[in-house]
Amino acid sequence: MIPSRTTETLTYVVAIGALLVLLIGLGALAYIAFAPDSARLLAPSGQQPVEEQLPTRSSDDQADATQVGSTQETPSPASTGPTTSKEYTNYPSGYLTVGSSEYKELEKKLLQSVEDYYKAIDSEDWDYAYDNLASHTRRQFTEEEWKQKNQWFADNYPRDLSSLKIGINISPSKPIADITVDRAFEGGPSSIQGTYFVYEDGSWKHQFTEEEFDAFMPGASFEAFVAAQQSWSLRRKPAEIEKQWVENAIRNHYAAIGDGDFETAYSYFGPTYRSTTDKERWIADEASHQVKGSTINALDVTEVSEDTATATVDVSFEDDTSTSRFFAIWRLLKKDGFWRLDEQLSTQKMS
Repeated sequence: MIPSRTTETLTYVVAIGALLVLLIGLGALAYIAFAPDSARLLAPSGQQPVEEQLPTRSSDDQADATQVGSTQETPSPASTGPTTSKEYTNYPSGYLTVGSSEYKELEKKLLQSVEDYYKAIDSEDWDYAYDNLASHTRRQFTEEEWKQKNQWFADNYPRDLSSLKIGINISPSKPIADITVDRAFEGGPSSIQGTYFVYEDGSWKHQFTEEEFDAFMPGASFEAFVAAQQSWSLRRKPAEIEKQWVENAIRNHYAAIGDGDFETAYSYFGPTYRSTTDKERWIADEASHQVKGSTINALDVTEVSEDTATATVDVSFEDDTSTSRFFAIWRLLKKDGFWRLDEQLSTQKMS
């Protein structure tokens, strides 16, 4: 039977269609073979390449942080994760096994890096701090801008570091660590900060959070930065500032007891309390309780005036076998510019 013209046409169409399908398939294979890595790693929704995605801080991550000598409440974590950076490098093995010798070694290096960085900040060693910023953060500031803005904070908020406590949480899959830094200062407020460190070129570097970038205003002129800081200070009521100083005097006093640093704890007492309590006897009595830690469960400054304040505190002390809880009311006195626990109006053992 002789094929009709319709049959011949249909045959040609089918053959051409098959050829086009074959060519398209070969083209796709060639693209997959030679396309850049970033294109192949692109997520279906068009997100950033997988290798550049950094996790955000979560409340669960913060709760799991390894606390090193901390006695105060854990602050709320930062609202966003670190800005994506292409410069961070993987761990030596690519993935950490928690508890492994490699993990412990990197944890040790991280703790030392955080301690060295913040001690440099508090000693105004801006060169060291700048050199130990993560590459993405460092690119946002010129060296001169970095030094000027840090120096402004140091000049306007002078303080001497008395203790440094660090909490860490290392991600096993990405070279990023959540950091909580608790710095206490002589005669002034403490500073509890959540931030990040990233592993770059064999060492840990400080990666700013969004809040830190907002505070330092990268790219803004020094004049604009100072104007913004002064405007913020003017918006705060003096009573609110004094209340913060009162709270921190109480927190630092009880934190020192929890650390067994009774000399520092006694230094927070005012003249009235000192006149009725011998220093050596008080220290010996506190040491006899063998306290291993302290936790402030609640703190409320009920009244603040120019040089006096009243506060209530609910505090627990832990030893090797039990926990004791107390509720106390303090009258504080501002002397030589610093708040002191001057008179214990009442105290009650709760448990």
